[in-house]
Amino acid sequence: MTNLAPMPTTDKRKQDVVTLLNFAPLRASDVVLDMGMGDGQIAASLMHRVERVVGIGINIKSYGIDMLRLHETNTLAVECHGESLPFSEASFGAVVMSHVLEHMPNVGWALSEVRRVLKTNGWLCVFVPPFELWAS
Repeated sequence: MTNLAPMPTTDKRKQDVVTLLNFAPLRASDVVLDMGMGDGQIAASLMHRVERVVGIGINIKSYGIDMLRLHETNTLAVECHGESLPFSEASFGAVVMSHVLEHMPNVGWALSEVRRVLKTNGWLCVFVPPFELWAS
């Protein structure tokens, strides 16, 4: 891979996700859904590789996201729940779920929604914390 994304944060967990996503087979024409976008740093790491990033979350304004920067980079932030995505079927070439699946009230429903909005042969990239971090 030639153009690796810069590390957008000093958060080790996010750095690891960004590093792994550098090896995801994303295409320049892909629209990527970042579920549970948080502060937008993972979305920011993808912007240079794909056509568009759409980030979702609940209460997005509380995350401290630079909305102007997102707009300037063709990234869209949408406030919604992962169990009820306001997108058409087969809208995304890839979906990224970084440390969000374990927070979903209904994991099955959320994954059903992901399947609905993901294009055929699209990529689902899921990152969850190690079991020992949330089991204690």
